[in-house]
Amino acid sequence: MRSLAWKIAVLGDTGVGKTSLVRRLVYDTYIQDTEKSEKSEMYRKKMPYMQNGRKKEVLLLIFDITSYEKSMEKLVNGAKGIMIVGDVTNKDSLKSMEKYAKIVREKVGNRPIVFVGNKGDLKYMAEFWEEELNALAKKYNASYIISSAKTNQNVFEAFELMVDEIVKRQN
Repeated sequence: MRSLAWKIAVLGDTGVGKTSLVRRLVYDTYIQDTEKSEKSEMYRKKMPYMQNGRKKEVLLLIFDITSYEKSMEKLVNGAKGIMIVGDVTNKDSLKSMEKYAKIVREKVGNRPIVFVGNKGDLKYMAEFWEEELNALAKKYNASYIISSAKTNQNVFEAFELMVDEIVKRQN
């Protein structure tokens, strides 16, 4: 039987925790101060999901795309889903999340988007939260979740939500 694989593009500004989020999912590790990524990386993770009442599994090919990437459009092209990550302690990253969503809609069409407000463990420092993420998600017919790569809060659930959105579009 042929293995099912889906490309997922993870977008967001430098420092919002994209790499930490992906590494937490794939390796279940967290490194406090990761070096700023200057080139995009690809990770693999098998994820279970339900479709038509049957348990299935998909191999996610997760592209952690740097904000420096000149060929971002090329890297996003072919993705089944787009995860756009922001840092809840930085209001500017919310604006950037919308900027990325506009680029995705203009360049690659109506792909499933999940907005992730990362660094949820720092709620006491938050400059935006669920209300703003919900408004952004509604505007782009997308989903949202608040996570923390540091504490592992909603990391698996964020990617599970991405898979669910893709499955919904296929049915």
